[in-house]
Amino acid sequence: MLKTLQVLCGNGLIVGIISGIISSIIVTQGYRMLDKKRERFLYLNRIYIYIKGLRSKLSLYENGEISDEYIVNIYNYLVQTELPKKESWVRLHSKEKKVTNDFKKLFENTQRKVYECKFDIDSIKSGKDDLRSSVDKLKNEVIIYAMEAFRIETELTSIVREYYKY
Repeated sequence: MLKTLQVLCGNGLIVGIISGIISSIIVTQGYRMLDKKRERFLYLNRIYIYIKGLRSKLSLYENGEISDEYIVNIYNYLVQTELPKKESWVRLHSKEKKVTNDFKKLFENTQRKVYECKFDIDSIKSGKDDLRSSVDKLKNEVIIYAMEAFRIETELTSIVREYYKY
């Protein structure tokens, strides 16, 4: 047994195996880091595309007048467009976490107000005219989210642009 071990060591087999293991670990770690960066970019880019579409819907009111159709268009976008999902293995940096949390808050607030407004618009169409002042108030609150969406889109633009370097 000792003789066999000496032969293997003399031929460099054990040294070759050990160096192979070490180099494969080093290479694997490098690719894992690139994969993590790519996954972060893909998630942030999906949010960027989503918020860009939402912002375009939010900014379509004309001359300060907010029509029922404006609310319905935003409602349709929220219902028909899938919200970007973050996979459990995606780890974000603090700046990225902040902007994604801002996005989630904006989405939840916009969704709540638009759904409430759409429900009241539908109620008005079915004969409840006393809700018109409530609808007008909700419409004005929805416009505030257009400005917030623009701010978040701008922040995401700078973050996503950093990933284009790689």
